[in-house]
This record gives sequence, C-alpha cells and structure tokens, in this order.
Amino acid sequence: MISNILNKKISLSWYLFIAVCSLYMTALNYPYFKEFFRILNSSDNDNFLLKLLSPLSLFAVCALFLTIFSSKYLLKPVASLLLFLTGLSAYCQYAFDAVFMNRTIKGFVEDYPTFADKLQFVTLGSVTFVLIFGLLPAVLVWFTDIRWSKKLLKGLLHRLGAAGLCILLALVSIAPFSRTYVTTMRSNRSLRSEIIPFSLIFGTQNYIESTYFSDLGPFKILGEDAALKPDTKPTLFVFMIGETARAANFPYNGYERNTTPYTDKLVNSIFLKNVRSCGTATAQSLPCMFSLKTQKDIDLDTAGNESNLIDVLTKAGYAGEWYDNDSNSCKGVCKRMKIVKLNAEREDFDAKYKCNEEGCFDSLLVDQLKEALNERPSDHRIIFLHLIGSHGPTYYHRVPDEFKKFSPYCETAKLSECTQEQIINAYDNTLIYTDYIVAEVKKVLDSYSDRYDTGLLYVSDHGESLGENGIYLHGAPYYIAPDVQTHVPMQFWLSDRLIDNRKLDMKCMRTQEQKTEGFSHDNIVHSLMGILNVHSKVYDQDLDIFAPCYTDKN
Repeated sequence: MISNILNKKISLSWYLFIAVCSLYMTALNYPYFKEFFRILNSSDNDNFLLKLLSPLSLFAVCALFLTIFSSKYLLKPVASLLLFLTGLSAYCQYAFDAVFMNRTIKGFVEDYPTFADKLQFVTLGSVTFVLIFGLLPAVLVWFTDIRWSKKLLKGLLHRLGAAGLCILLALVSIAPFSRTYVTTMRSNRSLRSEIIPFSLIFGTQNYIESTYFSDLGPFKILGEDAALKPDTKPTLFVFMIGETARAANFPYNGYERNTTPYTDKLVNSIFLKNVRSCGTATAQSLPCMFSLKTQKDIDLDTAGNESNLIDVLTKAGYAGEWYDNDSNSCKGVCKRMKIVKLNAEREDFDAKYKCNEEGCFDSLLVDQLKEALNERPSDHRIIFLHLIGSHGPTYYHRVPDEFKKFSPYCETAKLSECTQEQIINAYDNTLIYTDYIVAEVKKVLDSYSDRYDTGLLYVSDHGESLGENGIYLHGAPYYIAPDVQTHVPMQFWLSDRLIDNRKLDMKCMRTQEQKTEGFSHDNIVHSLMGILNVHSKVYDQDLDIFAPCYTDKN
C-alpha cells in the first residue's frame, strides 16, 4: 500500500508547479509582511492597496527566480532547495525573530562555532517545524511529475512569456508605490533581510565572500610609539570579557533582584550605569571593543588587519595571555598573543568543572588564572579571561546547582516553550554565578597586592532578549535592536595601591559612575591605557572615562 502511494505522482505543468512553489514561499513570508505592514501603519505612507498588492510583488519575484531555472534538470533541485530553506528560515524567524544579513549570519556562525553549540537549537519543536514546513515540501517536489513542452522553440517562448508576466506583475504591484517602497526600505534596512529564503541565500553569499575571499592588504601598524610612563609600578590587571550579560538585570540599574551579591559591597568597585555595546553579537563587539577606532569608524571586515589594544599594551611592555572558556573564541583580536582555549582541554577538566558538550563552568578560569600567575612572573601583566557567562539559549547549563537561586527556571533550548518567568530565572542565575567569578578573580588579585598594582575590568560583549515582544537571544541589526541587546554592564575594581600610584581621585570616579549620559565600548581602550599608564599618540583623552580623575595630569 505504501509503495503504491509513493509511486503515485502529482502531475503539474511546469508553470503551475512554479506558481504553487511561489505561493508557498510567499505565504511563509508572513513575518516580513507583518513587519512591513506595521511600519506602514506607523508612518504617513499607510495605503490599503499597497498592503493588498505587496504579496503579489513577492509572489512575482519568487516565480521569476524559479522561471530562470525552468529546465527539466534544474527546476526540481532548485525548487526543492528553496522550499527547504524557506521552511528552515521561517522557523528561525518565528522562534527567534531572526534577520538574515551578513553580520547576523557571521554572528551565528562564530557565536555557535561547534556542532555541539548548534545542537542547542535542535529541539522537538524545531525539528517538527522544519520537517513539516521545510523537508516535506522539498521531498514532495520529487514526487511531482512536471509536464514540459515537447517543442524546444515553443518551450522557450513559454518561458520568456512567463518571465515577462512575472516582471509585469511585479511592476504593476510596485510601480504605483515606488516612492513609498524606496523610502520604507531605506529607512528600515533590515526589511530586505526578512524576505526568505533569498535573504538567507544572499546573506550567506556575502558572508562567505567577505570572510574567505576579501583582500585585506598589508597589516597596518598603529600605536608604534606606545610606552609606559616613567615610574610605573609593577601592574597586574585582569580584563574579564562577559558573554551575553544585559545591564537591565543588574541592581545598580534599578533591577529589583540582587544579581550581584558577591561584588556589590566591594570597596573601590565602579559600576557604570549607561554603557552601550558596539554590536549585538560577539563577532561584532569583540573586534570593536579592542579596536583603536570607534564604532562609528571601524570597518569590521578589516579590523583584524590592524593593531588593536593588545598590540599597544604589548608594545608598551605588558606581557599578556588570553584564556578562553567560550567557544566563540576571541574573533581574531588575540591572535598575536598567547591563547589558551580551555574548551579544547574539556576531557581533562570534565570531572571538576562539569564540562559538557557546550563548555565548562567559568570557575575553570579562576584556577587557570592562579596557575598562570604562579608559573610566569613578570613586571607588568594583563590577563584576558573570556567567560561563557550567560551564553544562551541553554542558560541552565552555565551554572552549578548551588548558584541556581531562582526557580522554576527554563530547562530547554526552545525558549518559547518556557514562561518568561522561567527564562528570566534561568538567566538571572547566570548573572549571580558570573558575579561570583568576578569576586573570586578579585580575591586572586588581592593575594598579589604586595607585589603589584592590581585591578580588573568586567564588561559584557552584548546584551540579550528574554522574550520581550516575542524576541529571544541577540544578534538583531544594531539600528533596530532592542535596548536590552545593546545596554551592557561595565564594572571596574582598582586596588588602593593602584589608585594611589596613578593619583586617581576616588570621589571623581564615583561622579563618573553616576553619570547617565552614554559611555560605550569605545571607552574601553582609552580608559585602560590611562589606568595602565600607557602613553601613545593613539590615546584619546576624550574617550577615557576617568581622564578627569587623574590629579597628576602629566
């Protein structure tokens, strides 16, 4: 019986087959039309006829694209691939409000680089959706008997006629509203990246071209004059790069829960209130955080081909090491220094640090810091610790049981299956654990206070959406990203000895702490150069948060 069913094929003419496929792809673009109509409703360009005809224009574009491949040996594989990609990208839109651009695709590939990382998104719901709306239509294509014109010239004329009809339909539905289309698309650039599956296809193409086929030219050396100021005392500084922590869930920004119970009473701890990230994904933020250029001026495609903060500090005389507990790695910013990727040693660490396929608990970094400081003494040292922090969607995997203070918490990667309370509980538990790690690093530094001026900086790469307005995770285009994805925590702790030797006015630093006007990742490089007593022409006093607080201006 099953074999009889499988042997039965649907018979369609090639142009009707294209029409059915195009109609299906248009229907699954519901998120695009929903956002397009929302924008029209909130503007002066609201037009009922435009809303009515816009699906027709997309249908015509889909049909034209398939008509280009309307040959006996090309149409089925192309249509099958398009239908599968439509179902896959539709799930990403429905579940995560994903937008497919070069930057967001780069962010996903680099934020979740391993197979285990990507497995976090494989749930019963995701598999079911993709099977029904992606794989099933793709398979049905191969059980369709497509009828073709038997005469070559007649078939060619039919294809030309079909292509012409598609173009005519597109023009009829777009031309009367061309000014509105152009204005809307220019003002809302992400709209183009919501049209599936084409946004996924062309976004991936752009990502591959910019990542693997771009000619960056010779390496550009910056900060060649970097040097320590005279009489700089031996300094030990730890730069902790947080992952996916959002400032909205920190008590110093008014959050009702205490997610910083371990550091909120630390003396000489500075919590900056209004800090903006460079990007909404690690692949964007890390290069920008370490760049000698500002967010406005940086070109992320070439940022890795010029000197950054690490190069300047190395030139000035700091010995640096990078310890990474995040499979995201350092996005190239640390490639000219010693790198220890702790995830690569997962088998050795599994028993103590509860490592799983996604990574290890961040307490591993604290012990690695202790070992590094014992083994390799140096006059001036800076250690970079890249935390796995609050990396989602499996927040509950980031935290030992004893730090899971809030419950019930979400225990699945399919966040839409959890209540927002459960998601927030799981997320807040990661912040408490991260705060514990920061406090433990501070204790390690305390043990070296007799030999070094010590200090640390903790700052997150970007924020996170926890279901607000149906949006989860991060990676939204920066210009439309919700505040929670770009408002990040930044915390300094400086020892008494460092404050005294740098002649910093603590009262002034408290004033800076209370400022509500914007600081950002742009301030990191220059603030650290100031604290670490590094002089260079690339230093910008206007971007140094604590520049007004040095009592000795030399």
